[in-house]
Amino acid sequence: MQSKRSEREVVVTLRLPRELHERLKHGAGSGGFAAEVRRRLEASFQADPLVESDPKSREVVAAITWSLNALRPEGDRGRWHEDPKVFPEARTAVLGIIDRFRPEGAPDTTDTSISTFLAGIALLHVRGEL
Repeated sequence: MQSKRSEREVVVTLRLPRELHERLKHGAGSGGFAAEVRRRLEASFQADPLVESDPKSREVVAAITWSLNALRPEGDRGRWHEDPKVFPEARTAVLGIIDRFRPEGAPDTTDTSISTFLAGIALLHVRGEL
C-alpha cells in the first residue's frame, strides 16, 4: 500500500552543475536543499506582478539591475551599495534610466555623464536591441 505522500510527490533525479548545487545548498540554510529547490521552482511559476500590471516598470527594473551589475566589473571595485566611489555612478545610472521614461512636460534632468550613457545601453540590452 502506498502512503499519501507518495501519491502527492514524485522522486526525481537531477543533474546540476556543481557550482549551482553549492549555491542552492548555501541559499537553503536550515530549510534543506530539497526544500530550497521546491521553493525556487514554485516561485518560478508565480506571476510577476510587474509584467502583468506594468511592462514599462519591469523594463526599468531589468535595466537598473543590468546597470548595477555592469558597474561592478571583475577586479577591485565593490558593489554599488558597499563602495562609496561606485555609489554616485550607480545613482546616476538609475536616474538616467528613469529619465528615459520621463513623461512629456516633466522637467529635463538628464545628465550627460558616462553613467547616463550606460543607462541607455542597459535599456537596449534588456529590450534585446543590443
